[in-house]
Order: sequence, then structure tokens, then C-alpha cells
Amino acid sequence: MRAVSSDPEPPPAAYLPLSGGLFRDCLVHDFDIVRWVTGREVVEVYATGSDAGPAMFREAGDVSSAAALLTLDDGTLVTATATRCNGAGYDVRMELAGERDQIAVGLDDRSPLTSVEPQGPPAPGKPWPGFLERFAPRTRRSWTPSSAWCAARPPTPATAWRPWPPSGSPRPASAHDGAAAGPAGPVVLTTGRGDDGCRA
Repeated sequence: MRAVSSDPEPPPAAYLPLSGGLFRDCLVHDFDIVRWVTGREVVEVYATGSDAGPAMFREAGDVSSAAALLTLDDGTLVTATATRCNGAGYDVRMELAGERDQIAVGLDDRSPLTSVEPQGPPAPGKPWPGFLERFAPRTRRSWTPSSAWCAARPPTPATAWRPWPPSGSPRPASAHDGAAAGPAGPVVLTTGRGDDGCRA
């Protein structure tokens, strides 16, 4: 399974310290959808990032590109990549490869993907420019049932909300740190550089 999230251009520099970092701002959606699509839990993660893009990422303690390798509880391997600097356009898609087929979700004639093969499909004439244009039709379609549900005010199945970190626990070291729940409890994701020079 492969998940791709690529922004066409970096956000304003002032947004970066508020974003929670690339893992929390972008890849968290991929982590959610992987669990939803597969019905499986993540049991192991290896993640890395690069701040080789514009200097504003280094100045904010963030990364401009990131990759995560997830192992699910049934042994399935998942890669999730994200970048804030994809000059070809906005790209959000998922590929699933199995024993009988391989499919792609989110791949259409506006996906900013160009084949270098002579018989390959041509480059998109009008690639997706951003999130709003890419997902506006789906968002509008979801508003009607969501609005009707809210208007009816049915009882919610949700239980009490639990803040992170728990009371009395130390908070993450910076605004770029995020938390994700795992089978053994919360896992803290940081995009800052550790003492060993590695990123996590």
C-alpha cells in the first residue's frame, strides 16, 4: 500500500510554526485512511524527513519532505510520503497492490504525474492546483448529509474526550510535535532533530 500527499508549493512561512509539522499537518490524514481502508492497526513505524527545501523549513524546525514505512498488524507494509514542494501540482492518492490486482484511488486525468515512457499517458493539461479545487465537489456532496445529521441532533456515540498529553505528563517539546494513538497507547511524532542528528 502506498499513500502520496504532495502540495504544489510551500505554505506561507508564518504558517509553519502553527502547522504542527509535516507529519501532523499532512501525513496524519494518510495514517487515518490506511487504518480505515485496511481495518488494521499500525504496529511499527519508521519515519524520516528532509529539510533540504527552502530555508523557511529549517528556520521553523520542520521538514519539507517526509516518508514513513508502516507495518500493519497482519504484516502488510505501507509507505506514506509527503512533500510541500511538488511543482507539478497537488497530488493526493493511494495505491493498493494485492495478489490479484493493483488499484489506485485519487488517480485521474488531472493528477500531476508524467510518464517518461514513449507510449505512456501524456502529462496532465491542467493539474490540480490545490486542496480546495481537488476536494471541493466531494466536500459539497458531504455537507448535505452532515448538515441533516447535525440538524436532527441525534445522540452521539462518542465517549469522553481525552486530551493529549494526559494531565501531569510533559507536553511535546515544540509546536512541531504531534501525537497519534497506537495499539500500545499514544506515540509521539516529532519533526525536530535529535541529539544523534536523526529525525523522527
